Amino acid sequence: MERNRSKKAKAFGASGRKSVNNKQHREAESQETYLKKARPLLIPDRSLIRKDISVHRFQQSAAVSNSGFTTQMGHDQFLVVTSAAGAAVSTVDAWRIRRITFYAVPQSGSSTALGFTDTSTDGVTNMRNDPEKLYLMTARSQDGEKMTVCVGKNSSLGGWKFTSNVNIASSLFALNVVNSGTGNAQVTMDIEFETLLNLVGLPLGYGTTTLSTVVGAQGGRNVLGGAMVLIGINNLG
Repeated sequence: MERNRSKKAKAFGASGRKSVNNKQHREAESQETYLKKARPLLIPDRSLIRKDISVHRFQQSAAVSNSGFTTQMGHDQFLVVTSAAGAAVSTVDAWRIRRITFYAVPQSGSSTALGFTDTSTDGVTNMRNDPEKLYLMTARSQDGEKMTVCVGKNSSLGGWKFTSNVNIASSLFALNVVNSGTGNAQVTMDIEFETLLNLVGLPLGYGTTTLSTVVGAQGGRNVLGGAMVLIGINNLG
């Protein structure tokens, strides 16, 4: 009998109320707004420029024959229209390619072959050139084929590109598609970009004219001479 009374006493505080464990107390605190006190510290250094990762998808709509993807085409994927006449500037300070994924399907039993060539070079310091690379893929079955090119961050192809007018005509990679059939819509290309948003200072100089007349519209453009059409994102033309 004495032992049972002792157990009951432990379950209640001195005031006769049931005790609350630490977990219940923390859960109760999380439901309320409170001030967390701490000793003063120096304000730490911090970069407030946000990085974003996005994927732009392009669908083949015409023949692609050793067509080059240039630095300017990369700039054109991050535009905002600034006037009703269609003028546009870049929304990012810099961008880089993280990876490129290709999907190919045959047409009516005829195979589709794709060739990817890294053509990027360091035109300034000649210190970060990529060795020539050629990747090939052939889709024969109706299930299709997939190929992903993972790009090195310190390479010419995968390095950061400032959105200025410097060397914008330089080719980063070339694409060649051979369709045994008669169609030209067998390849889809996903480019995964990493970007630094233009949140501090003015745009870095690149500008272009689009077909959009809506001020503030954001989007990208087709690439490879229009043979690869941007889908799923505003196409500013």
